[in-house]
Amino acid sequence: MTEVSIDHHLVSLLKNFDKEYYIDYMTKILTISSSCDEADLQLAGISSTHSTDQCGEIGFRGQFKLPVYVLLSHPICKFRSQRSYALREGFFISRLGLIPVFFSSLNHMTVMKLWGNRAGEFFNPLNAPLPETDLACWEFPPSNRPVEYSSLNILEQNGSQPQDAGEYLTGIFDRYLRLCYWKFPRHGFQSSSHFLFTRDRISSFMKISKSLFLVEKIGYPQTVYIEQNKIETRQIELKGLNERDGHYYFDHFSALMDNDLANEIMLHPNPESLYINGMLVEIKHSGKRNLILSLRTD
Repeated sequence: MTEVSIDHHLVSLLKNFDKEYYIDYMTKILTISSSCDEADLQLAGISSTHSTDQCGEIGFRGQFKLPVYVLLSHPICKFRSQRSYALREGFFISRLGLIPVFFSSLNHMTVMKLWGNRAGEFFNPLNAPLPETDLACWEFPPSNRPVEYSSLNILEQNGSQPQDAGEYLTGIFDRYLRLCYWKFPRHGFQSSSHFLFTRDRISSFMKISKSLFLVEKIGYPQTVYIEQNKIETRQIELKGLNERDGHYYFDHFSALMDNDLANEIMLHPNPESLYINGMLVEIKHSGKRNLILSLRTD
């Protein structure tokens, strides 16, 4: 099964998972397709993925001939998952690793796909690629099979081997994520939406927003299970900064807060009057919807 045929398969899985997300995704693809000339896309290294009946585009893929950068940390990649995946309709079983990351080069959250030994190496506890206290920035240099990015918001490593970007660039991208990256919540399939999947279904769909949040109340502990991971959280009441048509306002809503973050915040003298520059993950999993504040960036 080629990567393009996997994209065909994933679009059908998205349609079965949530028709609203599917329609919104296809509407955005149609808008791009109608406003961009095919030759211009090809010059930019972007190829369109056509439907199997050749009735139109279902997505795009782009190759990077320059180095690209992704930012990883334990909170960012908390919902990573590894599973077996049947290729070529079951003739070959490979390991598939799906790792949420901040795609610094394109300024949004995405999911990085690793195959085979690369997935095994990443998820090997002995390698400890993501110590809980560390932040890592990976550089993927150009190669014969360079990094590819799919409009389904999936990053393919292909033949490019990641390198440590170094302390200087890591600091720049870390500060950018904390202070310059803002993403207010919106309906539908957004640029920082991504999903985790098996051969037969999408198991989790995630939408990322980053804003200022005012903690109003920290409540009781609550355990949730996402991608077979046990996540300890606390119930919270929040106000979140939002924007519509140039006007800014605060939304009030209930959510969950990652327990590590909650424990850190409750050390403050007045924890229920703190503003947090943080990242909220909206997760649709096993028919349930959770909002989890999982990363305090400032």
